[in-house]
Amino acid sequence: MYEFAYNILLAFKQIAGSLVADLSVWWLLAPILLVWIMTEMYYGEYKKEHVGFSSALSVGISFLWISFVSMRIFFLLGRDPKESPEVLMTAIFSLYAIFIIYTAYTHTFLPSTMDKIASPTLIYFLSAVTLLFSEGLLSIDRYVGSALFISLVGFYLVFFIIKKYFLGFRGEFEQVRSLGKNHEN
Repeated sequence: MYEFAYNILLAFKQIAGSLVADLSVWWLLAPILLVWIMTEMYYGEYKKEHVGFSSALSVGISFLWISFVSMRIFFLLGRDPKESPEVLMTAIFSLYAIFIIYTAYTHTFLPSTMDKIASPTLIYFLSAVTLLFSEGLLSIDRYVGSALFISLVGFYLVFFIIKKYFLGFRGEFEQVRSLGKNHEN
C-alpha cells in the first residue's frame, strides 16, 4: 500500500510538472480552462439550466477538434501508435467525442443523461489531458491514470461545493422576477 501511495504522489508530481515544463502549452490550455471555469460558474449560477443538446453538440465538436489536433501533433512528432498509450487514449477520446456529437445531434438520450455524458468537467478535463499528452509533457501509466482519475473526482467535488454553496443567487432572482411577471398578467 505504501508503494502504491508513493507512486501516486510521484504521478501527481509528474502532472504538476507537465503544467510548467513548457509554458507555451498555456496558449492552448488557458482558453480551455477559461471556458471550463466560466461554464461551470454559469451552470452554478443558473441551477435550473443544464447541458442541452446544442451545448453537448458544441462541446463534442470542440473535444473532437482538440483530439484531432493532438493526433496530428503525435504523427508530426513521429510517435508510433503501437508503442504510445497516449496516442491510443487520444484515439479513444476522439471516439467518445464522436459519440457525444452523434447522441446530441440525434437526441438519443434524455437531456439529464446528456448533462452527464457531456459534462463540462469531464470534457474540458479530458481536453486538457489530451493536449498535455500530445505535447509530450505527460506520459500515461497506471499511476498517472489513477492520479488523473483522482484529480477528475476532485474537480467534480470542488465544482459541486462551489455551485452548491456559493452560486445560484442570480438564477434565483431571475426566477422570482419571472414569477412576478407571470403574476402581473
